[in-house]
Amino acid sequence: MNYRIIGADQRIYGPASAEQMEQWIREGRANAGTLVQGDGVIDWKPVGQWPEFADALRSHASLPPPRLGGTPLMAEQPQQAAQAILNRGFSVDIGRYLGRGWDLVCRDFWPIIGVNALVQLVLFATNMVTLGIVLTGPLLGGLYYYHLLRVRGQTPVLEDAFCGFNRAFLHLFLAQLVMTLLVAIGLICCVLPGIYIAVCWMFALLLVVDRQIDFWSAMDISRRVVAEHWISFFLLALVNLLLVCVGGLVCCVGQLVAVPVTMCALAVAYDEIFNGVPVHAA
Repeated sequence: MNYRIIGADQRIYGPASAEQMEQWIREGRANAGTLVQGDGVIDWKPVGQWPEFADALRSHASLPPPRLGGTPLMAEQPQQAAQAILNRGFSVDIGRYLGRGWDLVCRDFWPIIGVNALVQLVLFATNMVTLGIVLTGPLLGGLYYYHLLRVRGQTPVLEDAFCGFNRAFLHLFLAQLVMTLLVAIGLICCVLPGIYIAVCWMFALLLVVDRQIDFWSAMDISRRVVAEHWISFFLLALVNLLLVCVGGLVCCVGQLVAVPVTMCALAVAYDEIFNGVPVHAA
C-alpha cells in the first residue's frame, strides 16, 4: 500500500511506500499527529492510528533530538544551523498556529488547564520574591516543553512541565535573565530596539529546553531565523499578547485558556520551522 501525508504547508505529499513513511518518521518529518491517507482509504487518520507505523514511532521517540537542516544543531555553529533553516524556507501562518493551539487545548482541556494553572501559580509566587529571578526561565522552559510534547502527538505528564530543572536549568535561567536585561535596556533606550530583540528571541527558551544547547547559541539561532520574517513574527507575538490581555479582563479566568493556547501556538510554529516537521491542522 502507498500513503500520502498532509505537510506543514497543507499540501499533500506522496505517494510513499511504507518504508518511505518509516524513513520520514525516523527523520522527524512525520510524527504521531501527521494526517495520513492510504490507497483505497477515504478518511485521513493520524500516523499514530496506523498499527504498521507503531514500531517506527517508538523507535523515533527513543532517538536523540532530530537534526536541523541535515546537520546536528551544535552550540559552536549557530550561524550554520540558522542558515540551514533559512535555506529550507518556511512561511509564517498565524491562523494555523493559533488554530492548532486551540484544538490541542480543547482536546485535553482539563489536564492542560490544570498544569498551566499550577505553573502560573508557582511563577506568580516566585516572582513575588527574589526566587523569580532564578526560577522563571526553568519554569517557562518546562511549560513550553510540556506543550511541545503535545504538539508532537505525545502525552506528557505533570513532571514534564517542570523538566526545565533537570534538562537545562542553568541555560534556561541564563537565557531568561540575559533576555530580560537586554530587552529592558532596549526599551529604556528607545523602545523599538527592545521590541525588536524581544520578538527575535521568542524561540530561545524552546531551543534551550528542546535541544539542550547553551543559552547564547539558542538566542543567536532564534534571532537569525526570526529576523528574516520579523514582521510576521511580530504580528504573531502581538496577537498572542492581545489574547492573553483579553483573557485577563475576564476576571483573569480567561488567561487559564489564553495562555496555553498561545504557548501551544508558539510550540507548533517552533516544531514546524526549526525541525521541518509537517504539522497538520487538527
